[in-house]
Amino acid sequence: LEGPVMLNLWRAPTDNDGFKFLPKQEGKALSNWKKMGIDNISWKHKYKNSNDPSNIIKQTSVGECKAGRLGVTSEYALIRGGLYVSHSFLIGKNFNNLPRIGVRWKFSKEYKNLTWFGKGPQETYEDRKESGIKKKHSSSVEAQYVPYIMPQEHGNLTEISWLKISCGAKFVKFWSQSEIQASVSNYLDEDLSWALRTSELSPTDYCWVYLDAMQRGLGGASCGPDTLDRYQVGPGTYKLEY
Repeated sequence: LEGPVMLNLWRAPTDNDGFKFLPKQEGKALSNWKKMGIDNISWKHKYKNSNDPSNIIKQTSVGECKAGRLGVTSEYALIRGGLYVSHSFLIGKNFNNLPRIGVRWKFSKEYKNLTWFGKGPQETYEDRKESGIKKKHSSSVEAQYVPYIMPQEHGNLTEISWLKISCGAKFVKFWSQSEIQASVSNYLDEDLSWALRTSELSPTDYCWVYLDAMQRGLGGASCGPDTLDRYQVGPGTYKLEY
């Protein structure tokens, strides 16, 4: 582990979310995200260690941006053979059509192999997953990168029960009792977000693991209708547990 787990509501915009370098994008999802300040949330965290035998560490997080405040309650506890983690996201009515609700983990780039149980082997999204086959898949972290002409969100995996990154005998495995979405990459969303072409991108020195309770569907708003309501991320409480 190369850094703390980060709360994550942003994704690199797709062309369907809005053309990031063109004017007159009002009404598109990307314009809405910027107006709410989802790309610049300031988080403050408080920690409390429970006094009971479970020894759970509770983290209360408050995020502030243009649209208001976001609340997240997280719990961490050592269990036999691993770490139990849960996050409860409270999204108010002033937030709508968000990119995603999740977290991001930072690991060494030495973790090059990827195995998961869920839809695959190609990228899938809530409104683009019928072609995926639900089973155990094996690939590499490098192969998750999709070189779209305009750098953007890619490589998402749906209906995930577990996911493992490995390097020889070393591995980190994420289990979830309920199906989640996830992706693994050597590229940061921040870098993908503001790059105009693939030649401007370079992989980082880390393996980034994204875990999501929900991610917005893709829709077709670059030349057609937006993401259907049932695939959008709106107000409510979202639980991510693994």
